Amino acid sequence: MIAIIVAMSENRVIGREGKIPWDLPEDRKKFQMLTMGNAIVMGRRTYDEIGHPLPGRMTYLLSGTKKVELENCHTVQSLEEVWEKEKNTGRDIFICGGASVYEEALKNTDKIYVTKLLEKVEGDTFFPMFSEEEFVEKSCEILVPQKAVFYEYERVQKKGKFMLSTLKDLWYDGKMVTKEKQLRIFDEKSGKWEVFSPVIFQNCMRPEEVTIYPLTITLLAEDRIQIETKYQQREFDLKDKEIELCEWEAKIHKVECTHCENCGRCGW
Repeated sequence: MIAIIVAMSENRVIGREGKIPWDLPEDRKKFQMLTMGNAIVMGRRTYDEIGHPLPGRMTYLLSGTKKVELENCHTVQSLEEVWEKEKNTGRDIFICGGASVYEEALKNTDKIYVTKLLEKVEGDTFFPMFSEEEFVEKSCEILVPQKAVFYEYERVQKKGKFMLSTLKDLWYDGKMVTKEKQLRIFDEKSGKWEVFSPVIFQNCMRPEEVTIYPLTITLLAEDRIQIETKYQQREFDLKDKEIELCEWEAKIHKVECTHCENCGRCGW
């Protein structure tokens, strides 16, 4: 999962003269709870404000001018470099600022965690706008009565490019092979869903022999995939298409016996 975590005022201020213009211990506790044991990404000014890597987390400094190389802190030149380094670690990635890093990360973000101060604050750095069509409020809790509220937003998983973003943790070298899920793609011309799933076969003469042929999805380009099942191989341009990745319910398909003995077991 890739998530943005941010504290901002009612007028979207996140900083003033390189500093956070408030002190909210409850927000720091929430930040620590969510990010501990995971990876965090920040720009140079955010790193300089903190002054050191945070313990218990892998820190990535996104900077072309400042270089830090420690056991738990590495300098990177792009967010794509972070995605590559973290793809097989099992850690979640939290984007911690500043404004330009937030803006760049929005297109790849699965969740946004926001501590919102219930007041307007003067500042010179602002959190970028994000569309309510892309993110929906999942939860809301009072962090400090009459002072701060904590929100969790989740990306709406409808359009193909958003779905591919949320699947990134399942890809391995640009490919996903699954025996547990099926992919549904909505065809606007027919008004129907096309369904691609694994296939399971049971040998009728030897019922204990069950074979599952997986569904393979290969990423060819940013919004283009190849789907391969036991029966077919097709390519799809997913831009502006509605797609879903669902749990697959295995259903037995009987196969014709190589040497039929008319045992009646298969019902044929």
